Amino acid sequence: VAIGWRAEKMKITRRDFLRASAAMSGALALRAAGLMKLQEALAAEGAAPPVIWLQGQGCTGCSVSLLNSIHYTTIDDLLINTVDMKFNSTVMAAAGDLAVEAAEVARNAGGYVLIIEGAIPSGANGEYCHLWEGMTMMNAIEAFAPGASVILSVGTCAAYGGLSAGSPNPTEAMGVDDALNHLGLSATVINIPGCPVHPDWLVGTVAALLNGQMPELDEHGRPIDFFPKKEIHEDCPLKDEDKVHQLGEQGCLKEIGCKGPDTHADCHIREWNSPASGEHGVNWCIGASSPCIGCTEPDFPDGMSPFYELRDSGGGGDPGGGDPGGGDETITIRKAEYRADRQELKVEANSSKQPDAKLTVVGYGEMTWKADKNKYEYKAKPVAAPGETVTVVSSFGGSVTTKVTYQNVDGGGDPGGGVETIMIRKAEYRADKQELKVEATSSNQPEAKLTVAGYGAMIWKADKNKYEYKAKPVASPGETVTVISSLGSLVTVEVTYKNVDSGADIITIRKAEYRVNEKELRVEATSSKQPDAKLTVEGYGVMTWKADKNKYEYRIKPISAPESSIVVKSGLGGVAAKSVYCKD
Repeated sequence: VAIGWRAEKMKITRRDFLRASAAMSGALALRAAGLMKLQEALAAEGAAPPVIWLQGQGCTGCSVSLLNSIHYTTIDDLLINTVDMKFNSTVMAAAGDLAVEAAEVARNAGGYVLIIEGAIPSGANGEYCHLWEGMTMMNAIEAFAPGASVILSVGTCAAYGGLSAGSPNPTEAMGVDDALNHLGLSATVINIPGCPVHPDWLVGTVAALLNGQMPELDEHGRPIDFFPKKEIHEDCPLKDEDKVHQLGEQGCLKEIGCKGPDTHADCHIREWNSPASGEHGVNWCIGASSPCIGCTEPDFPDGMSPFYELRDSGGGGDPGGGDPGGGDETITIRKAEYRADRQELKVEANSSKQPDAKLTVVGYGEMTWKADKNKYEYKAKPVAAPGETVTVVSSFGGSVTTKVTYQNVDGGGDPGGGVETIMIRKAEYRADKQELKVEATSSNQPEAKLTVAGYGAMIWKADKNKYEYKAKPVASPGETVTVISSLGSLVTVEVTYKNVDSGADIITIRKAEYRVNEKELRVEATSSKQPDAKLTVEGYGVMTWKADKNKYEYRIKPISAPESSIVVKSGLGGVAAKSVYCKD
């Protein structure tokens, strides 16, 4: 990889930086010859590498973490003697036009190290994150990436999207690699994840680059010197201790959700809060009896959730989806009832693996095991009434769907006598306005209270003699909408999609699959405008174009199982919906 600046042309005078790098040569994988080169680089004539540090959608935690750098070098030595920081809005003295001018001058010169902190939102044309007037974070990637010798994605938000891209990801945030793909750009990228990043991981990577070396990266673009192939659990000092079942107990934390078995980082060796130059830190998450949350992994946080899993003191089922008793699991839903008068959903179920199984009502939440009743229960007042069915999934792979029964406290009274009839006059979604409009009538109007399931209550319009609902939902609706009445009736009808652009994109969803055992959602789709169209799985994130497969793909491990259907939307106006298939 060609670096725009060369180690032999640098002048870096800080001796402590060299000594610290030499002391940690093993961690940096620098041979004696490499250290000689570094020493020569530090003494050579020439300018330090220019650095432009841009902060996107994040909490600035990675900048704060870097300020705690001591092990290799202190932050003041790093900024004054090691690199030429052209722009960093957190630490630079300049502000306003002067600061922006510094960034632009450095960009025009080219050959800089571009450090990105925070995710890059793509929703609303990038308007969710502005660096300065007229420059969104997405604009900045497009403008600054081409002139960079190398890009360092600092922190998990910058590397993979991180917390900023967590479900439902309303800003459509993404990491640097995905943003470059989104823009059709290519660049040399080194991912240095962490929430926040450890200061040594960043400074150590910079030291390798100063030595003229491109660090060896793993399949996720991380330097293997700091993110080894071996999982944290393999070398964890608590691995062989007794398994704990409650926070505060001493021992291995795997049973309560520790993600050490799935996480790659050297936290257990390096630790945090180094007290002095050349010394390791004083503690780390697991050392403080807190489960690892897998913050350095590409699927953090959704794929690493929940961060903590409650276990009975006597132990419980394997959270990884194991079968403790052998054989297939059977789930039986005993009750799925919605009380319209109370606006309350109640679900009761049993499992052949109870009480070890963890049951979840898809789209709502986890069920509670009631030992005295020998069953699981879920009771809540959702924002809107459910649709026709609910689905219960298990941590051991089982899944079952049943019809919801609607009940009324007032006896299901019919003020007009006879059976209520609901007619949906309109169910229309305008893709150009992102607006859902539903109109309906009831044989018992205006006494009946109508609700669009999953959205909200309809408004009675006496002058029009009908009910209306109009809103701009977070995501497009599916193939159908259901209207239910407080008097017990319900009706479902197909949604008509309208687009201002007559040549709107036509989307076909090839797959919408939720793998229960792996807790992974997989979506595949094609577009009549591919590959120019940008497809988004509503409520989740941007799909990736796979040229070799001639289709778009999206995979994620969401915090909870998806709704019964998903919607894929195109930036060119198209929209499509498909029911999610639950697969063991």
